[in-house]
Amino acid sequence: CSSDLVLTEIPIQVDGRLDKPEKGESEVSLAIHVDVSSLKFARRDGRLVQKLTFIGALLDADGSMVAAKEGVVDFTLKNETLPRLMASGLNASLSLTAPPGRYRIRVVVQDADGKMASLNKSMEIPE
Repeated sequence: CSSDLVLTEIPIQVDGRLDKPEKGESEVSLAIHVDVSSLKFARRDGRLVQKLTFIGALLDADGSMVAAKEGVVDFTLKNETLPRLMASGLNASLSLTAPPGRYRIRVVVQDADGKMASLNKSMEIPE
C-alpha cells in the first residue's frame, strides 16, 4: 500500500474530507467512486457476482503508515440491477483518524479477478 505506483485497471475517483472533532485526533473521510462498467460479473446461482476490496491509508512524510482501513463490497445482483449500477457506479467510504501533519492518502481498489486501481493524494491535517 506504500507504493507510488498508480494503477488504472478500474476507473476510480477519490475525495478526502477532513472532520475535526472538538477533542482528539482528526478524521479523514475518503469518498471513493468506482466506475464498475469495466468489471466482469460472474454468474452464480442465477445472480451476477463480483467483489471489490478497498484499502485506504495515510502515509507520513517518511512513507510510514499512520492509519489504514479495509472495506469489502460483495455483489450478488439480479440481472435487472446491473444496468443501473453500470450507469451510476459505486460509492464507498472509509474513515481514518490521525494526528496533525502532512500526509499522502493512498487508496487501492481490487476486484475478485485481480484487476486493480490506485490513487495518491496529498492532505494536511492542521493543528
